[in-house]
Amino acid sequence: ASVHAMKLRIFVLPVSRQRWVFCFRQMFEKKAVSHDPLPPLSSAPALSDKVALLSKKVVRKVDTEIAEMEAADPKSFKGRLHTLGKRVLIDRQDPMETFLSRIPLSATDFELVIPNTLNDRVVRRTFRKMLVSRPALHRKMFFASSSLLPVTSTVFTLLPGPNVVLAWNAFRTFSHYKAFQGSLHLAHLAANKHRPSHWRKALTLPARELASLHVVPKVSKDPALDALAHAHRAHKPLTEEQLQALSRHLGFDPSAVDFFKRVQTYGFKS
Repeated sequence: ASVHAMKLRIFVLPVSRQRWVFCFRQMFEKKAVSHDPLPPLSSAPALSDKVALLSKKVVRKVDTEIAEMEAADPKSFKGRLHTLGKRVLIDRQDPMETFLSRIPLSATDFELVIPNTLNDRVVRRTFRKMLVSRPALHRKMFFASSSLLPVTSTVFTLLPGPNVVLAWNAFRTFSHYKAFQGSLHLAHLAANKHRPSHWRKALTLPARELASLHVVPKVSKDPALDALAHAHRAHKPLTEEQLQALSRHLGFDPSAVDFFKRVQTYGFKS
């Protein structure tokens, strides 16, 4: 599919008795950063437009830095920094937050792909609950994290060594912003609506529209996912070998296995 008509196949995988994984192939790919120039802040007429434009500039800069670190030699400073950041920040992140923060805003449609062990109605109900609750959660956490940035950027700089607290705080702020945008965009697609202009404004929460959201996502079943049924019914998490085989079958990058492992601690109750 083209960039202007991207359809996501979101896989719903029960990896243990009480844990589901929501994931899609593109979230494990190294994404290309857009180099199209953004207009200056002075071109935005209203304050809300300036905030939205500033948010885009910050996200673009962070995405560029992350892409450069991912492409760097693992033995170089940037490569080591990326490995350390992944171990300290990414690997401890809520998998649902990871899923939502990587939803591409260029996506125009999606479908849920489930094994035969899951009920269509239960999947739709759980998915709607996530879409209704998550935007408000990540918006609240974004404001909470951003309010601490002045403190972590001043107080902790007085201590010797790198400001790890500031790095963690900045990462949490950025991640919650991306998860808010991703969950809201997914809600638009689930409701089969184009984005109204007032939904485009940065950090605007359309609470009334979300509360009345009627989600009827397309659901299909992949027989190959039925291999998970035995582990699911036995109430046992999948082994690393099973996760690697699953990742290969779905065409995911090998890094997906690390994501699946985190779901042993976090996730949705089935």
